[in-house]
Amino acid sequence: MFIKEVLYDLFSDNFKIYRGGKIVNINNSESDQLDVLLLSKNSIKLFGDKGIYPVESAYGVFSVTATLDHPKLFEGCIKEFKSIPKQNPMIQFLNFIEIPDLEQKMLRYWYERFPFKCVFGFKGDINANWETELNLLAKENPDAKSYLPDIIIVNKKGMIRKLYGKEKALKADGTELTISDKDFHYTDFKKYNNYGAAINILAKELYDLSHWQYNFAVQYQSYFKKDLIDDINSF
Repeated sequence: MFIKEVLYDLFSDNFKIYRGGKIVNINNSESDQLDVLLLSKNSIKLFGDKGIYPVESAYGVFSVTATLDHPKLFEGCIKEFKSIPKQNPMIQFLNFIEIPDLEQKMLRYWYERFPFKCVFGFKGDINANWETELNLLAKENPDAKSYLPDIIIVNKKGMIRKLYGKEKALKADGTELTISDKDFHYTDFKKYNNYGAAINILAKELYDLSHWQYNFAVQYQSYFKKDLIDDINSF
Protein backbone atom coordinates (compact mmCIF):
# COMPACT_ATOMS: atom_id res chain seq x y z
CA MET A 1 0.00 0.00 0.00
CA PHE A 2 1.35 3.41 -1.03
CA ILE A 3 0.34 5.16 2.21
CA LYS A 4 1.99 2.55 4.40
CA GLU A 5 5.21 2.88 2.41
CA VAL A 6 5.21 6.66 2.86
CA LEU A 7 4.51 6.31 6.57
CA TYR A 8 7.27 3.74 6.91
CA ASP A 9 9.75 6.10 5.25
CA LEU A 10 8.72 8.90 7.59
CA PHE A 11 8.18 7.11 10.89
CA SER A 12 9.86 3.69 10.94
CA ASP A 13 12.35 5.01 13.53
CA ASN A 14 9.54 6.31 15.74
CA PHE A 15 6.73 3.74 15.52
CA LYS A 16 5.81 0.21 14.60
CA ILE A 17 3.54 0.40 11.56
CA TYR A 18 0.85 -2.15 10.75
CA ARG A 19 -1.60 -2.47 7.90
CA GLY A 20 -5.05 -3.38 9.18
CA GLY A 21 -6.18 -4.19 12.69
CA LYS A 22 -8.37 -3.26 15.62
CA ILE A 23 -7.74 -1.33 18.83
CA VAL A 24 -8.92 -2.81 22.14
CA ASN A 25 -9.03 -1.75 25.76
CA ILE A 26 -8.86 -3.62 29.05
CA ASN A 27 -12.66 -4.10 29.03
CA ASN A 28 -12.46 -6.15 25.80
CA SER A 29 -14.15 -3.37 23.85
CA GLU A 30 -12.78 -3.13 20.34
CA SER A 31 -12.78 -0.64 17.51
CA ASP A 32 -13.95 -1.13 13.97
CA GLN A 33 -11.33 -2.38 11.52
CA LEU A 34 -8.72 0.34 10.86
CA ASP A 35 -6.59 0.63 7.71
CA VAL A 36 -3.15 1.60 9.07
CA LEU A 37 -1.95 1.84 12.67
CA LEU A 38 1.13 3.47 14.19
CA LEU A 39 2.09 1.92 17.53
CA SER A 40 4.71 2.68 20.15
CA LYS A 41 8.12 1.18 19.53
CA ASN A 42 7.86 -0.88 22.73
CA SER A 43 4.55 -2.49 21.77
CA ILE A 44 4.65 -6.27 22.16
CA LYS A 45 4.73 -8.49 19.07
CA LEU A 46 2.16 -10.84 20.59
CA PHE A 47 -0.57 -8.27 19.98
CA GLY A 48 0.61 -7.60 16.42
CA ASP A 49 0.31 -11.28 15.61
CA LYS A 50 -3.33 -11.20 16.73
CA GLY A 51 -4.12 -8.06 14.73
CA ILE A 52 -5.36 -6.30 17.88
CA TYR A 53 -3.55 -3.54 19.71
CA PRO A 54 -4.01 -2.03 23.19
CA VAL A 55 -5.37 1.49 22.91
CA GLU A 56 -2.58 2.79 25.13
CA SER A 57 0.00 1.77 22.50
CA ALA A 58 -1.79 3.51 19.60
CA TYR A 59 -0.22 6.76 18.45
CA GLY A 60 -1.74 7.13 14.98
CA VAL A 61 -4.56 5.63 12.91
CA PHE A 62 -5.28 6.17 9.23
CA SER A 63 -8.40 5.68 7.16
CA VAL A 64 -7.45 5.46 3.50
CA THR A 65 -9.91 5.52 0.60
CA ALA A 66 -9.72 5.78 -3.19
CA THR A 67 -12.51 8.40 -3.25
CA LEU A 68 -13.49 10.48 -0.24
CA ASP A 69 -17.01 11.90 -0.27
CA HIS A 70 -19.35 13.21 2.43
CA PRO A 71 -20.95 9.85 3.37
CA LYS A 72 -17.57 8.11 3.47
CA LEU A 73 -16.18 10.74 5.86
CA PHE A 74 -19.13 11.37 8.16
CA GLU A 75 -20.74 7.91 8.14
CA GLY A 76 -17.62 5.81 7.64
CA CYS A 77 -14.26 7.25 8.71
CA ILE A 78 -15.54 9.25 11.69
CA LYS A 79 -17.58 6.25 12.85
CA GLU A 80 -14.40 4.15 12.77
CA PHE A 81 -12.50 6.70 14.86
CA LYS A 82 -15.37 7.08 17.32
CA SER A 83 -15.33 3.31 17.88
CA ILE A 84 -11.80 3.42 19.38
CA PRO A 85 -12.32 2.47 23.08
CA LYS A 86 -10.52 4.78 25.48
CA GLN A 87 -12.25 3.94 28.75
CA ASN A 88 -10.10 2.82 31.72
CA PRO A 89 -6.65 3.31 30.15
CA MET A 90 -3.90 1.11 31.55
CA ILE A 91 -1.14 3.73 31.55
CA GLN A 92 2.00 3.79 33.65
CA PHE A 93 3.49 7.27 33.89
CA LEU A 94 7.28 7.45 33.74
CA ASN A 95 7.94 10.96 35.04
CA PHE A 96 10.19 11.55 38.00
CA ILE A 97 9.35 15.21 38.63
CA GLU A 98 7.07 16.29 41.46
CA ILE A 99 4.61 18.58 39.68
CA PRO A 100 1.11 19.05 41.13
CA ASP A 101 -1.59 17.34 39.06
CA LEU A 102 0.94 16.34 36.38
CA GLU A 103 -0.49 12.86 35.84
CA GLN A 104 -4.04 14.23 35.58
CA LYS A 105 -2.89 16.79 33.00
CA MET A 106 -1.05 14.13 31.01
CA LEU A 107 -4.06 11.83 31.10
CA ARG A 108 -6.35 14.63 29.90
CA TYR A 109 -3.90 15.32 27.05
CA TRP A 110 -3.95 11.61 26.16
CA TYR A 111 -7.76 11.57 26.03
CA GLU A 112 -7.80 14.67 23.80
CA ARG A 113 -4.94 13.89 21.41
CA PHE A 114 -4.35 10.12 21.18
CA PRO A 115 -4.27 8.51 18.76
CA PHE A 116 -3.62 10.98 15.93
CA LYS A 117 -6.36 10.38 13.35
CA CYS A 118 -5.91 10.96 9.62
CA VAL A 119 -8.29 10.45 6.71
CA PHE A 120 -6.61 10.29 3.28
CA GLY A 121 -8.40 10.19 -0.05
CA PHE A 122 -6.61 9.84 -3.36
CA LYS A 123 -9.45 11.88 -4.86
CA GLY A 124 -12.72 13.33 -3.60
CA ASP A 125 -14.97 16.29 -2.94
CA ILE A 126 -13.43 18.00 0.11
CA ASN A 127 -14.76 21.54 0.54
CA ALA A 128 -15.42 24.37 3.00
CA ASN A 129 -18.87 22.99 3.87
CA TRP A 130 -17.18 20.04 5.53
CA GLU A 131 -15.23 22.45 7.73
CA THR A 132 -18.50 24.12 8.78
CA GLU A 133 -20.09 20.78 9.62
CA LEU A 134 -17.09 19.61 11.65
CA ASN A 135 -16.99 22.88 13.59
CA LEU A 136 -20.70 22.49 14.34
CA LEU A 137 -20.18 18.93 15.61
CA ALA A 138 -17.38 20.09 17.92
CA LYS A 139 -19.42 23.06 19.16
CA GLU A 140 -22.53 21.01 19.92
CA ASN A 141 -20.55 18.25 21.64
CA PRO A 142 -17.08 19.26 22.89
CA ASP A 143 -16.24 15.62 23.63
CA ALA A 144 -16.61 14.85 19.92
CA LYS A 145 -13.42 16.76 19.18
CA SER A 146 -11.38 13.94 20.71
CA TYR A 147 -12.54 11.41 18.10
CA LEU A 148 -12.98 13.65 15.06
CA PRO A 149 -10.10 13.50 12.54
CA ASP A 150 -6.97 15.52 13.24
CA ILE A 151 -6.39 15.99 9.54
CA ILE A 152 -8.37 15.15 6.40
CA ILE A 153 -6.44 15.16 3.13
CA VAL A 154 -7.62 14.75 -0.45
CA ASN A 155 -4.61 14.43 -2.71
CA LYS A 156 -3.79 17.72 -4.51
CA LYS A 157 -7.23 19.12 -3.69
CA GLY A 158 -7.40 20.25 -0.09
CA MET A 159 -7.13 19.49 3.60
CA ILE A 160 -9.04 20.14 6.82
CA ARG A 161 -6.97 20.43 9.96
CA LYS A 162 -8.07 20.23 13.59
CA LEU A 163 -6.97 23.26 15.62
CA TYR A 164 -6.15 23.68 19.30
CA GLY A 165 -6.16 27.18 20.77
CA LYS A 166 -4.66 30.05 18.83
CA GLU A 167 -2.99 28.30 15.92
CA LYS A 168 -1.81 29.56 12.56
CA ALA A 169 -3.33 28.37 9.30
CA LEU A 170 -2.81 29.28 5.66
CA LYS A 171 -4.95 31.78 3.80
CA ALA A 172 -5.51 31.56 0.06
CA ASP A 173 -2.63 33.96 -0.67
CA GLY A 174 -0.19 31.81 1.30
CA THR A 175 0.09 34.14 4.29
CA GLU A 176 -0.57 32.96 7.82
CA LEU A 177 -3.77 33.67 9.71
CA THR A 178 -4.09 33.22 13.48
CA ILE A 179 -7.29 31.35 14.25
CA SER A 180 -8.87 31.21 17.70
CA ASP A 181 -12.60 30.92 17.06
CA LYS A 182 -12.96 27.52 15.43
CA ASP A 183 -11.87 23.90 15.81
CA PHE A 184 -11.31 23.00 12.14
CA HIS A 185 -9.84 24.91 9.21
CA TYR A 186 -10.09 24.14 5.48
CA THR A 187 -7.27 24.85 3.03
CA ASP A 188 -8.06 24.72 -0.70
CA PHE A 189 -5.02 23.49 -2.64
CA LYS A 190 -6.39 25.12 -5.79
CA LYS A 191 -5.74 28.48 -4.15
CA TYR A 192 -2.67 27.46 -2.22
CA ASN A 193 -0.87 24.74 -4.15
CA ASN A 194 1.81 23.72 -1.65
CA TYR A 195 0.58 20.14 -1.37
CA GLY A 196 3.50 19.31 0.90
CA ALA A 197 1.99 21.42 3.69
CA ALA A 198 -0.36 18.57 4.61
CA ILE A 199 2.51 16.08 4.95
CA ASN A 200 4.52 18.61 6.97
CA ILE A 201 1.64 19.06 9.43
CA LEU A 202 1.05 15.31 9.67
CA ALA A 203 4.76 14.64 10.25
CA LYS A 204 5.12 17.33 12.91
CA GLU A 205 2.08 16.17 14.87
CA LEU A 206 3.19 12.54 14.87
CA TYR A 207 6.82 13.36 15.67
CA ASP A 208 5.61 15.42 18.64
CA LEU A 209 3.42 12.56 19.87
CA SER A 210 6.26 10.04 19.46
CA HIS A 211 8.16 11.71 22.31
CA TRP A 212 5.38 10.69 24.70
CA GLN A 213 6.78 7.17 24.60
CA TYR A 214 9.26 8.47 27.17
CA ASN A 215 6.47 9.79 29.41
CA PHE A 216 4.21 6.77 29.76
CA ALA A 217 4.02 3.07 29.00
CA VAL A 218 1.30 0.46 28.62
CA GLN A 219 0.57 -1.64 31.71
CA TYR A 220 0.77 -4.87 29.73
CA GLN A 221 0.54 -6.93 32.92
CA SER A 222 -3.09 -5.84 33.22
CA TYR A 223 -3.85 -7.22 29.75
CA PHE A 224 -2.03 -10.49 30.42
CA LYS A 225 -3.81 -10.90 33.76
CA LYS A 226 -7.16 -10.24 32.06
CA ASP A 227 -6.39 -12.86 29.38
CA LEU A 228 -5.45 -15.41 32.06
CA ILE A 229 -8.66 -14.84 34.03
CA ASP A 230 -10.77 -15.03 30.86
CA ASP A 231 -9.05 -18.30 29.88
CA ILE A 232 -9.75 -19.79 33.32
CA ASN A 233 -13.39 -18.71 33.24
CA SER A 234 -13.86 -20.27 29.80
CA PHE A 235 -13.30 -23.78 31.18
